[in-house]
Amino acid sequence: MNKIEYIINKDGCHICISHAKDSDGYPKIQRNLKKETISRYLWKSKYGPIPEKIEVCHKCDNRACINVEHFFLGTQEDNNKDCKRKNRQKNGISLGEKNGGGGKLTEKQVLQIRQESGTQTEIAKRYGVSQVLIGKIKNRKIWKWLGF
Repeated sequence: MNKIEYIINKDGCHICISHAKDSDGYPKIQRNLKKETISRYLWKSKYGPIPEKIEVCHKCDNRACINVEHFFLGTQEDNNKDCKRKNRQKNGISLGEKNGGGGKLTEKQVLQIRQESGTQTEIAKRYGVSQVLIGKIKNRKIWKWLGF
């Protein structure tokens, strides 16, 4: 198993930089030929088994975060209630800095990224995010509402 590496952002989130993220933005790990989110793996390592139909939820709302102190267990319904209570969705979609995937960056950083030159890989390293995320920002696939 590869060593799990991360950087710490301004909110105390441990942003995984060593493992690929799934399409929902969660870093994944493979153990015994089975993939699981690193958050589930770390929770089980620290606290033990997770009951069936229970999820590892993020207090910080940052799906890339692997800080065990930011996790809590709950059902999908608990997670949805947490989402609504924090008002972090609009029409079912988290936006901007409140988005688990996009929440790694501020609006100011996104505007800076759109102006930056260099390869997407170079820019991604400077901001501690994936090259794919930089591409989506530059091509306005995400953060669409944000002006130039």
